[in-house]
Amino acid sequence: MGHRFLSKGAITVRRFDDYEAALKKAHVILDAEQRKAIIFEGVKGAAFVHGLEMIPDEGLLNEVAGLVEWPVILVGVIEDQFMDVPAEILQTSMRTHQKYFSLRDPKPGSWPTASPWSPT
Repeated sequence: MGHRFLSKGAITVRRFDDYEAALKKAHVILDAEQRKAIIFEGVKGAAFVHGLEMIPDEGLLNEVAGLVEWPVILVGVIEDQFMDVPAEILQTSMRTHQKYFSLRDPKPGSWPTASPWSPT
């Protein structure tokens, strides 16, 4: 079986090489290092497009790469009413509870305006 929502059902294979290719067609990236690279480059790219910078988090990257099958990067915005919360608390909450990667405005004194994430 491939991805539980994106695949079209069961897959059939005869060799391991077939397995990896069949899973990819069924929206599952088998190699965790490849998933990590997709996530890292996707978050970096999303940050760049929005004029932001990624706050590196190797531990979160490893965790998310182990949780997702088919990484997709999305960007969300923190509502203004929550921007009075200290930056460290926002980042900890995003990392711990939502598994979001924090982005920040590179201008001095700015703090996260968006948070990309990877659903499974």
